[in-house]
Amino acid sequence: TMDEGQLRLKLAKHGQIILADTLNDDSVDDFIHLFNYAILLGRQSINIVLNSGGGVAHSAFAIVDTIQAAVKQEINVTILGTGIVASGALLVLQAGSERVITPNTRLLLHSAERWASDESLKPSEASDLARELTEVNRLAFKIVADRSGCNLDELVNRVAHGGVWLSPEEALEMHLIDRIGYK
Repeated sequence: TMDEGQLRLKLAKHGQIILADTLNDDSVDDFIHLFNYAILLGRQSINIVLNSGGGVAHSAFAIVDTIQAAVKQEINVTILGTGIVASGALLVLQAGSERVITPNTRLLLHSAERWASDESLKPSEASDLARELTEVNRLAFKIVADRSGCNLDELVNRVAHGGVWLSPEEALEMHLIDRIGYK
């Protein structure tokens, strides 16, 4: 029988990648290896199935940059969102050549709120983290605004008092996706 790693490698060989995990160092490393493996094999079209509640913003940025670099090389990257596409996963969705979500998928757009840390911080460190969090939010909303054509200030204002959950129809209306479907 085939283990999960062998299955993921076989799927990548055929241009199919599943990203159904929290976005973190481990999942981004796995994704980038599989994605580049598919490119190395000469795949000109890659399909990504995305089902994620988000995770670490910097991990989402790494995946976005990886996909965007391939799209700039004229590799067609279709991302199919299914189930939940929240937080950083919504950024990943924006990187695809084509952005599709299934009819029952829910999307979440929100500001990055905090860094998970059990360590105590000096005031200067807290100030540095606050600046970085502001920059992370700026970059995240710029990714969404640039791809969707939404006004950056309107996006920021829309989530100013908390996250916004979106139906497929609302996401389509905001140009966060290209269509609703299964492929």
